[in-house]
Amino acid sequence: MKQEFITSRGKIIFENNNLLIRNYKFSLRETLVGKLWFPVLLLLAGILHCIYADEPLDYIIGVFWILFFLLFYLSDLYTTLIKTSFSNRIQLSVISYYITKPDEFGLETELRLYLKNGRYRSIGFRTLEKQFEPFTELLSQYITYPQFA
Repeated sequence: MKQEFITSRGKIIFENNNLLIRNYKFSLRETLVGKLWFPVLLLLAGILHCIYADEPLDYIIGVFWILFFLLFYLSDLYTTLIKTSFSNRIQLSVISYYITKPDEFGLETELRLYLKNGRYRSIGFRTLEKQFEPFTELLSQYITYPQFA
C-alpha cells in the first residue's frame, strides 16, 4: 500500500512501513553543509587569526572571534549535528511521537517527527492544502508511544 502526501518542498511516501521523504526543491541552506559552513568559517577565521598574530592586540581579537563563535553558534552546531536527522528514509517503528507547529503567518505547518534515538526530522506542509491532517492521522496508527503534543 503506497500513499503520498504533498509537502512544501516535495512529497512523503508511505511504503512498506517506511516514510520516504522526497525533496524536489533543493535548498543548500537545508543541508548539513549549508547549515555548517558559516559557523565553521567563523571559527576557522578566529583560529587562524590567533595563529598568525604578530601583536598582542591581534591575539586578543582572535580570542574574541573564538569566544563569539562559542557564545552564539555552539548551540546551533549541537542542534544541527546531534539533534537533527537528515535521513530521507525513516522506519515507522523508529518514530516515537510528533508535534505540529504552525508558523507565525499561518502559511506553513511544521511537523516534527521525534525518533527513538533522540533526533528529530522537520517536515514543512502548506497549511491551505491540509495535507498534514491525513498524514498525522495515518502516522498516529503506527506510533506505539502515546502522543503528548
